[in-house]
Amino acid sequence: MRSGRGPPAVGRPGRSEERPLVSRRRFIGLSALGAAAAACAPHSPAPSQPSKDVTAFQTVSELTVGPNRFAFALVNPDGTEPEARAVLVDFYYLAVGSPQSKARAPATRQSITVETPHRHPDGTLHTHAEVRSIYVVAGVVFDRPGPWGADINIRLADGSARRLSLALPVTARGATPAVGAPVPLSRSPTAGSPDELAAICSHEPPDDMHRVSVADALASRRPLVVVFATPAFCRSRVCGPVLDLVLQIEPQYRDRVEFVHIEPYNLKLAREQGRLELGPTAREWGLPSEPWVFVVDSAGRVAAKFEGILGSDELAAAIRRVAN
Repeated sequence: MRSGRGPPAVGRPGRSEERPLVSRRRFIGLSALGAAAAACAPHSPAPSQPSKDVTAFQTVSELTVGPNRFAFALVNPDGTEPEARAVLVDFYYLAVGSPQSKARAPATRQSITVETPHRHPDGTLHTHAEVRSIYVVAGVVFDRPGPWGADINIRLADGSARRLSLALPVTARGATPAVGAPVPLSRSPTAGSPDELAAICSHEPPDDMHRVSVADALASRRPLVVVFATPAFCRSRVCGPVLDLVLQIEPQYRDRVEFVHIEPYNLKLAREQGRLELGPTAREWGLPSEPWVFVVDSAGRVAAKFEGILGSDELAAAIRRVAN
């Protein structure tokens, strides 16, 4: 993590517009655009050559004017993760003339363990555990909407170097509450009995982060952590691990910070009809994907937000900044 220097600034922060998740097909097209422009990027290290083996995928669905947590994954052709000693990212603006270099920052690796049950032909159940990793540049500030690019410079464990390029469409505003913006006064579901808890939580067993609603937590002027995750119906397959990570951290801070778990989908429809329809709270917060974790200060404003995979150190650092 960067210390004492502040975020890698790309300009003055502004307001944050929804952008849908980039599909693999669309990602390939965007990457080709970025690669064509990257040849002129002044910060691209000369020894690095464009990679023909390692691939990068952006793992966040929103990049907006203002501060951003930029995250991406690195993948080998066989689906494994390359061993990287260091990853450095150059950001540049593409809309006018030659690419305008704006910032350079190191990316830190964040990992989470995903456990997947597998049933053998004899009926026995075995759990496969795999570590999924992303690389994060925290606090990247884009000063204007439009086409941006990123050069990802990788030093591998064998000493060789790779350079990957991504095109980054930056929008004026995002669908979710922006960092520094107030969060909705949501009357999120709460439970007072085991049956009520089972009806609003798909974690096994149901967790205890359904004691108060978001609105009640904000009224108490306590900082809070809001996690939107559905272990039973997650499309990304990381909701369960992200929720478990939050549950591991909760005991350290529950005396100073409120923790609220919200299922993003209508569980009744999901369980009875197999329909994944966003619930009212997820719609209020404008979720374009799942899972999401928001850290909210005592004034009810977003202090940090995380989409998809995150590291325990990332979350703990954000919570410490708002804990009284």
